[in-house]
Amino acid sequence: MPHPPAAMNFSDKLTLITELGSDSMIFATDSRDRRQGGRSPTDHRPVKAHSNRPVESQVSIHRDPLFPPAPEGILLVGAGRNARNIICIFETADVRVSKLVDDQPKGEVLGHQVELIDDIEGANVDAFLTIADPVQAQLVRERPALKGCTWPRFIHPSSVVSSYAKLNEGCYVGPFAILTDVTLGRHVHLFAHNVLGARVSVGDFTVILPHATVASDARLGKRCMIGMGARIHAGVQIGDDCRIGVNAVVRRDMPDGTIAHSDQRVRVRRRISFARSSAHDDDGS
Repeated sequence: MPHPPAAMNFSDKLTLITELGSDSMIFATDSRDRRQGGRSPTDHRPVKAHSNRPVESQVSIHRDPLFPPAPEGILLVGAGRNARNIICIFETADVRVSKLVDDQPKGEVLGHQVELIDDIEGANVDAFLTIADPVQAQLVRERPALKGCTWPRFIHPSSVVSSYAKLNEGCYVGPFAILTDVTLGRHVHLFAHNVLGARVSVGDFTVILPHATVASDARLGKRCMIGMGARIHAGVQIGDDCRIGVNAVVRRDMPDGTIAHSDQRVRVRRRISFARSSAHDDDGS
């Protein structure tokens, strides 16, 4: 396997990661490795996880984006708008979708048949939640019909995930995310281009939408929704069931059940019709 040159910039690394596959996503920058093994700061050779780390922390260097793998295909729970996103992203990672289930099945979604959730009846199948609303996702996850399901974790091959990261069941790490030594609870969804700093903790069923960033030592509670482009500063504590709006910047702690939104206002005005003005000019008016 070729090694990246010492002077690679970050975009070049992402390109190489995509070409080599998800088992080459970790680049050595750990000072402990340098002390013990003599690595220099410019030595960016891929490294494997230490053998004494727990299995869930090694998922980031597993060859298969889905871990544990689902050889029979993955069952998607929820056939709404986000199911289409998940199907398309899974397709880019060569993850096969077997079928979809929903409370209100309506034909097919991108060629996949939709059936009733209750028809599963506790079957032992590999499943994945597609429901973006945190509260609704937890309610569906607790349905008796799903008690026999196994819930793999998914990491897109283009994402950079540290071997120190800990991901619980059903986590979704979308394209071009960057995760250091973070802890993700059950069924946490990171949509795309998310950055989570050192020692960040995210509670069960929390959803982080594209381009949102969470700085080091921040804590996010359960069932939170973090809007697109939001920024959470270092050390901030976010309670359970919080909502953070698009492009909001959070510098202070948020108690349970609170909302933060951006003060930036968008004004919509009527568009000037240049075509009409030209017509009047031609008429001499």
